[in-house]
Parts: sequence; C-alpha cells; structure tokens
Amino acid sequence: MRKRFLLCALTAVLLLTSCRSDETVPAAETQQSETDAATETEERKADETEVWTGAEADPAEVRALIEETFAEMFPDGCDVLSEREKARVIYDWITHNVYYLGDPDSRDFMFHDRFVEAVEEALSKRHGNCYTYYAVSAALLSRAGFEVKKAWSVLYDPVLPQGQYHYWNLVLMNGEWLHFDTTPNFDGTILNNFLLTEEEITAKHLMDWTYTVEELDLSILFDGEMS
Repeated sequence: MRKRFLLCALTAVLLLTSCRSDETVPAAETQQSETDAATETEERKADETEVWTGAEADPAEVRALIEETFAEMFPDGCDVLSEREKARVIYDWITHNVYYLGDPDSRDFMFHDRFVEAVEEALSKRHGNCYTYYAVSAALLSRAGFEVKKAWSVLYDPVLPQGQYHYWNLVLMNGEWLHFDTTPNFDGTILNNFLLTEEEITAKHLMDWTYTVEELDLSILFDGEMS
C-alpha cells in the first residue's frame, strides 16, 4: 500500500528533471492519447480506487473561497490585464501560496477524482499534491474566464507497478492550447511550467511520454456559468 501512494511528486521528478538545469533533453513527439495505453491506465486506476467515504465539500462554500481568493489576487479587478497577465497572476499566486504535501486526503481526492474537495484543500489548508494543484488552477482559471481542460499522465515502472500519476491543465490562449502546471518540485522549487507549447513541454521530458486530455464540467462550482 505504501508504494501505491508515492506518486505525484516522484512523477514530476522523473518526467521534469531537466527543469533543474539549463540543459534541454530531446524527447519523442508528445501525443494527446486516445490509445490502448490510456485505456489500460484508466482500468488500473479504477482497480485501485475504493468507495469514497470522506466528507463532501459544500460547493457553495468552495465557490465563496474561490471568490475570496480571486479578490485577493486581483484587488483592483483584472479587466485592464491581458489574458497572459491574468494567467500569470493566477500561476504566481498558486505557486507562492500552496505548498506540496502528499497527505492521505490529497491522495484520496486524486484516486477518487474529488475535484471540489481538492479545491477546498488548496484554498483553505494551502497544501496538496499535483491533483490539488490541477484542481485549484482549473477553478481559478475558469473564474477568470479561461477555457481549461484536465491533462494527466501515468508512468509505470517495476518499483511502482500501480503507476505514478501526474495532473496539470491545458489553457486556451489566443486559439492555442498551452500547458499550465503549477506543481512544484520536492523541495518547493517552482518549475515555471507556465503556458508552455507542445514543443516546450516535450523538451522538458527525459523519455517518450503520452498524456490524456479530458473536458471539464465545472458547473457544480459555477452554476453552469462556465465550463
């Protein structure tokens, strides 16, 4: 069981080690996978999960936390800012105010895909794993009017046969989907994976990789205002 939970931060180290230096390591072309490997990943993930028994977060209360945080980030509003400037404020706020912690709650949220609970954890406790970072990023970006998607990858090896999962966001910016990953390194180092192109994020990987992209429905938080 212990091996099962050494996931997100280790994945970030294995996949993004090249971020620690100025050296770029070439990798094979990234694929947004609709492949058999992705299907197998989903099946393995489903096998690992159990019935959710944790406390459910109140979406209205989480929406209030989002509004409070948004006001903190943009005290003078954000209408005069460009799209890139707004995204940068959100990225910087998350990376400077939420710290990495792979605690049992964070792992449960990830394995059970408990989006609302993960957002609450990030905004109230200010910690979490890569799933928490993905969730709070999606919530705040959506609040700012961006179209976002969920991206995730899984790496299998003999040490962790259940897989090492990593989650981040894709953000639509000027007609292009860009990678937005706020998860830091083990030691808290900010990796600055901010609005990366496909070529840029591929160059940061040490091995061939694929990832899966999923649409997001955030109506539970935004009453159908955004998706």
